[in-house]
Amino acid sequence: MADPAEEPKKKPAAKEIPFASTIASLKEKIAQISEDKKMGPDLLFTNTYMASLAIADASRPEIFSFTANRKEYISSKYLTKVDTYVQKWGYSYSESLSIVAERVNNAILKSMLSRYANAIESGV
Repeated sequence: MADPAEEPKKKPAAKEIPFASTIASLKEKIAQISEDKKMGPDLLFTNTYMASLAIADASRPEIFSFTANRKEYISSKYLTKVDTYVQKWGYSYSESLSIVAERVNNAILKSMLSRYANAIESGV
């Protein structure tokens, strides 16, 4: 007979938490709904801030970078992506706004970014 001390001990298989993927997708959906709920007033404040910078004769890069650095706005994380595409990847503002607008789930923000892209592309 074989000595039981010589046999390698098998590790039990790692147990997966039941419904882990469902819980993760539910958390993601709740976060998206919460963000969508706050987006309307947030865009009002963001646009007001950008308009005040424009009135102060700030350049377009300054307007987008200053707004992207304002972490109290929900939309600033999307404007950070726009600013990154322009500053580091060499895209134009209209191209980068269009790229980010295509990837956004919020309909209001998508519309705003698309309108900004169209306005910049038309020369406004």
